[in-house]
Amino acid sequence: MSYLRYFLLLFVVFANVFAFSQVGTFSKIFTTNSYDEGIAAFRMPNKTYRIIANTGAWGWGSNNIWYIALDTNANFVRHKTIGYGRIDKAHAAAIDSKGNTYIVGSSTSEDGNSYQMLFIALDSSGALITKKFFGGTDWDFGNGIKVINDTTLILVGETYSYAAQQSNAWVMKIKINGDIIWSKSFGGNRKEAFYAVDQAKNGDLYCVGNSQSYGNGSFDPYMIRCSTLGDSLGFVLVKDTADGKFLDIKIAADSSYYLSGYQWDTSNTYHDLLIRYFSKDNQMLWNEDYILQEKNASFNALAFHDNNVLGFGKTTLYGSGGDNMYGAKLNKDNGTWMSGLVAGEMGDESAYSVTTDTSNNQTHYLIIGTSTSYNMQHSGVYFLRVNYDLELDRTMVVDIPTSIGKAPKNGLNMKVIYDANQQRIMLYGEPMADSKTMIKVYDVVGRCVYSEQWITDEQFVISTHNWAKGAYSVEVTSGLQHFLKMIVR
Repeated sequence: MSYLRYFLLLFVVFANVFAFSQVGTFSKIFTTNSYDEGIAAFRMPNKTYRIIANTGAWGWGSNNIWYIALDTNANFVRHKTIGYGRIDKAHAAAIDSKGNTYIVGSSTSEDGNSYQMLFIALDSSGALITKKFFGGTDWDFGNGIKVINDTTLILVGETYSYAAQQSNAWVMKIKINGDIIWSKSFGGNRKEAFYAVDQAKNGDLYCVGNSQSYGNGSFDPYMIRCSTLGDSLGFVLVKDTADGKFLDIKIAADSSYYLSGYQWDTSNTYHDLLIRYFSKDNQMLWNEDYILQEKNASFNALAFHDNNVLGFGKTTLYGSGGDNMYGAKLNKDNGTWMSGLVAGEMGDESAYSVTTDTSNNQTHYLIIGTSTSYNMQHSGVYFLRVNYDLELDRTMVVDIPTSIGKAPKNGLNMKVIYDANQQRIMLYGEPMADSKTMIKVYDVVGRCVYSEQWITDEQFVISTHNWAKGAYSVEVTSGLQHFLKMIVR
């Protein structure tokens, strides 16, 4: 990159860092004070929001999928975890025209310690339509998803069960009920994986990831184009002596396409940005492979609108320290940088995926990822809505929804009884003398309806006369100790 272009890039990035608040944009974090990560965010047909994430806080295993529903103003409404006993993780999600949500990921719940591809379909309210586990006796992962129509989807990932020797890139077409229409694997004798997929107007599928079997022996960025039946029609491979990966693809109306990801620099020490533009005949029209002076960066997700392509990911070159969430708008015809975005504080931030939101007759982008800033113990779901020029309201709103699942293992020695006749909750125990003991009660959608400090006495009584009928969770915290009990009024 020339020094002039480098200077201009710095200017447009930092101009947006100090931009004024923009109407209809926001910065939000949802966290459980555990290890939480955002996977996808959508604007539903009724203009409410849905977030798909992963959390280590609640549920029935060491990691669960986290489903969060927001209202039309992106305020928290309700949430739940989805898990089946062990490790269950979302890696990608999509919605259809009806507002049904489809999730693909990995799970150890079905077959001991062996990972399988996990597919989940939810209706617009979050109720389960179906779940399926795909794979064999070895490890198998689901990494990407594409809704073809309201009846079929494409899933991509990595399979060890159906590989020649190590792992192969995996693509399958399924019905929305999880029935497999066809399944194909691609690769050689080492490792391949797909991470994203898109479909051209003629029905061809473009699956992107990386390959170790071909090229120069490293993990090289890799794309296969296949027919609607899964037959290979050609491929693109970026041969280099350092590792790299394609993480996303967007296909234009004329069947040209954009690929994004990262490549290690020549010392194989730092991630460099990678974004390339190809004609429909697989001829590279331009590429932006930036060496960022011993700084990490990657484009994890792409969006495409009008005359611009937008890349989102992370960088350590700009911002406050560590990895910061990073976005850039480029002219789609020549790769010229138009504007930039940096968001985050002193921790680490990264954009994982992006969806376009045109629900208010204006183009906005929903960016979701992970943050370790803003005084969080571990990591939280980082959710931004930015306008077309990558401007946003930087007033951070941190929301800590309350668990309505089972209690943490490090429980206090407590007893909770609900007296239906007297309409009261009775707690028995003794507050810890060396710690502040708090009692909080949450309704079924996670809203706090009662909060009080427990100072003395072995019994604590809470009147529920004015409470609505339903389920409530009673949470007692004292220092690092917790107690959680569900009651039904």
